Amino acid sequence: MRRRFRRRPPLWLWPALGIAAVLVGRAWLDWRDEAPAVLADDAVVLSILDGQTLELAAPNEAQPAIRVRLLGIRVVDDVAARQWLAATLVNKPVRIERDKRRRATDGAQLAYLYLGPTFVNAELIRRGWANHDPYPGDSASRAKLLREAQPKQSRLRASIPLSEAQNRTSGSSIEIVLMRHSSSRVAAKSSHSSLRPARSRISSSLTRHSSPIPSGTPQ
Repeated sequence: MRRRFRRRPPLWLWPALGIAAVLVGRAWLDWRDEAPAVLADDAVVLSILDGQTLELAAPNEAQPAIRVRLLGIRVVDDVAARQWLAATLVNKPVRIERDKRRRATDGAQLAYLYLGPTFVNAELIRRGWANHDPYPGDSASRAKLLREAQPKQSRLRASIPLSEAQNRTSGSSIEIVLMRHSSSRVAAKSSHSSLRPARSRISSSLTRHSSPIPSGTPQ
């Protein structure tokens, strides 16, 4: 009886299956990122979750509210930023603009927010409640607006390399030590010069008392 051998699949089949799996996974991720999507000029702020995260009404009332996190900034004063956002944006229509980065690790959608002509992301930086948080691949024009909103002193501090800043700090400390040393030397010199008249008076008095008795004077 002749044995039957099963035919092996061709070698090209495994790479083809791998490519197909990658394409399917990428399509699923893109679909997840876009649903539900925030439409421009069609979002109303419902509440403020923190100084950088808002809750917006979905375009479809049947869908849950959408969490949107302001892109390109890092909040440093959460309390002040949250209070200002709540007083300025709640129950008002805003315009949402997206970038290449779509979602944060916790699922919140990343976006730039406009209230009329006001660029909210840059406004938080301008008021000192946030810093520019650059990321490779973000929009260059938006990054420029966020960078220009940063106060000049903060921009200068951020542009100085760490090694140079350390050198400046060490140089300042060395200068302070030298100033203290020179001031102590001046004080010592002044105290030494003030003692000179007293020393001269003491030496003159000792000279008078120790002068020899003239000859012929009865003792």
